[in-house]
Formats: sequence, structure tokens, C-alpha cells
Amino acid sequence: MTSGAARSAVVTGANRADGIGLALVRELRERGCAPVVGTYRDPATSDALLARAANDPAVLAAELDVTSGKSVAAFARWCAEHLERVDLLVNNAGLGSVPGSIVTAPIAELEQQVQVHGVGMLRVTRALLPLMGPGAVVLSISSSLGSIAEMNAGSTYYAPAKAFQNALTRQLAATVRRDGVIAFSASPGWVATSMGGAGAQLTPEESARQLADLLLGAGPEDAGTFRSLDGGVIAW
Repeated sequence: MTSGAARSAVVTGANRADGIGLALVRELRERGCAPVVGTYRDPATSDALLARAANDPAVLAAELDVTSGKSVAAFARWCAEHLERVDLLVNNAGLGSVPGSIVTAPIAELEQQVQVHGVGMLRVTRALLPLMGPGAVVLSISSSLGSIAEMNAGSTYYAPAKAFQNALTRQLAATVRRDGVIAFSASPGWVATSMGGAGAQLTPEESARQLADLLLGAGPEDAGTFRSLDGGVIAW
């Protein structure tokens, strides 16, 4: 990356008007990142992102289904055409927990959780790695619920899927470190979104500000770590 050049960013799962992804798109633009790409799976639920892209030429919206190899490949080609490079990748696409317990919820729901949070994260990162150079950062938006040390019977399938995502991110970090790419996980905190619920402690904007601090300030010491919003280390 050229010294002083604006950092380009890709944020997956940026479609929801009240979501962390769109809040991060806004926050990164306010901090001078350009272009900033936000992805959506369904244009029918992406009005806020599409409106932002229509009003800011440095914000781009692109369709992406992280569970589809075909969609990810098409997105990677799109990025190669529209971006000189990818300096920052935020793997934010996600699902909430499912009803029932781990002994009653359909296994198909587990497979979907693993596909979105784990396999999808890796699929997108692998596809965009050719556009990343030394100093690029890959941030997996995880959850403190993904800590095996703290895991209990709640958050059916979501918690173990996030633990799987963390494990893949840690192995990814050890692999791409040699190329100067920094990969790590971070919890966004309990955020008042349609997924987190109205009783959560943080607004999407508050979470996005602190996540942006972690992302933009990431260094070699962060590679392979699992961070809280304040930069502390969460037990795996």
C-alpha cells in the first residue's frame, strides 16, 4: 500500500439498516477509507446500503452470498475489476441463534450456521487474498459466545459456529502471516440490532467505532488473537 493512500475496505453482511456491517461502512468512510464495499445477499432488504452507495461514490454495494462458491467467485471478479486492492476485509455476514436446544434443533440449522460463519468467512477471504498485500487486515466478526471457555447450553448452534469461525481464523492467521497479512477475530459486544435485541448495551454505531479502532490499528501482535472491543484478549 502506498504511504498516505486511502485504505480500501470490504465489509460483508452490510445490508441491514440497523446492523453492525452498515454502521462499519459508514464509520470507515468517515475515517477516510475509500472505496468501501458493502455486500448484500438480497436487494429487497438492502435499501439503506443501496441508498448510501447512491449518495457516496466512494461507497460501493455488491451482491454476495457467502454460502455459494459461485457467488463468491463472481464477487472476487467484481472486486478485481472495481478495486486496485483490498486493504481491509471485515467478515461480518452472520445469522442469529436458532430455536430449541442442541439436542432438538434440526441439524440442517447447524449446517447453515457453519456455512455462514465458518466456511463462508474462509471462502470469501481465500477469494480476495490475491488482492491483498503486506499490511492488509482480515477481521472476523465473532462473538464472546464463541468462547469455548465460557460456552454453555444457550445460543444454539450460533456459539459453536462462532467457535469454528475463530479456529479457522486462527489457522488462517498463521498461514497468511508470512505474506504480511494480519488476520484476527473480535467480538462486537452486545449490540442493539434486529439480531442482538433491543435490550443490548451498545448501539451499532458505538460498536462500529470501536471495531474500526481495532481494524485500523491492527499490527502483527494482533494476528491470530480473539479480541474484545476494548482490545483485551478473550479466552478461546
